[in-house]
Amino acid sequence: MKLALLDQGEFLGGAEHFLIDLLNHLTDHEIQRFNPVIWGGTSASYTSKLSKKISRENFFYPPVRGNKIQQFFHLFRLAKCGFLLQKKSKTSGITHFFSNTPRTHFAMLFSRILAGNSLPWYAYFHDFTIPPFLLRRIGKSADFLLANGVPTRQYLRSHVRPEDVSKIRIIENGFDTDSIPISTPPKQINRILMLGRIDPRKGQIYALETAHLLQERNPDVSFHIVGSPVESDERTIQYAKELQKKSAEYGLKNLTFESETSSPLEKITQYDAVLVLPTEPETFGRIVVEALVLGRLVFVFNETGPREIIRNFERFIQQQEGMSPYQFDKIPTLLVESKNPMSLAETIGFFADHPTEAEIYLRHAQSFVAKNFSITETKKRFLNLF
Repeated sequence: MKLALLDQGEFLGGAEHFLIDLLNHLTDHEIQRFNPVIWGGTSASYTSKLSKKISRENFFYPPVRGNKIQQFFHLFRLAKCGFLLQKKSKTSGITHFFSNTPRTHFAMLFSRILAGNSLPWYAYFHDFTIPPFLLRRIGKSADFLLANGVPTRQYLRSHVRPEDVSKIRIIENGFDTDSIPISTPPKQINRILMLGRIDPRKGQIYALETAHLLQERNPDVSFHIVGSPVESDERTIQYAKELQKKSAEYGLKNLTFESETSSPLEKITQYDAVLVLPTEPETFGRIVVEALVLGRLVFVFNETGPREIIRNFERFIQQQEGMSPYQFDKIPTLLVESKNPMSLAETIGFFADHPTEAEIYLRHAQSFVAKNFSITETKKRFLNLF
């Protein structure tokens, strides 16, 4: 067989890291057996992370955001993209398709409907952003609907046709805990990192507001926003400008901005804690697990996806420590009321003032990830599909 993996790879987000980590963990025999080739992966940070053993070819997936006029033209570009996928599959000997993002799902849907592409199609879902009418159509056209966790599976079940529910499978994000950077748990909780693309849905504005609230109360606490907007998404570019403007208005000396990093795990090790502040439900929350596997405290808005990871983590700690629910309730939670910078500032301020309270979380973080998010299990489920 020969497997085409569709992934535009314009930046390194959770979806991109999932596919790169999975492919990099394949053995030589598995690569020979499945012949995976990525169509896309255009950014330098993407290609630098991908194993040289994995083939990659440039392929353009047109954007889908914009005003009504822009979206009208996007439809024509997506239609063209669908025909190109069909043509390229014939000349390349492709036998199976795997789409990894909403944009690649749309391209495959057009390839199915307009170009008559009948090759087996596996659609992997990392988010809740696809309009319901399109998700229903994808559910009808794809051969398998792959969820990155229980919330995603529930989302798919509630939006696809009843007769398509049987197509749903779970393949959770996995991590190779044996290859993570060596890192010493922090003794203080002063340097706070927010890592990921600049996007209103990621909530960087709340990190900025929290920095403003703590600038005088906890002058030793500093905030560091690391990430870049998406070049093809004007909304994220404008958001980045608004963040810079707001920081200047507040005169924040405890906040810095840095562009996207190609080494997120190494970057996390330079800080004491990580912020994950989604403004709407997410399917997983990869950065939560990345922070935990590196033994870092992680403060999370109470939204679907990241919330489930933290709740499972806290139950895991309770079991490992042999604590009753009453005893564990005395420990400050890492879950923070969503979109509430005051609550976030109080939580960070508490751990900054009482760093020993973080020890129970840091003591169990890596073992929790190793038990629940194994790259070996992820790979096994992925390969068994074929």
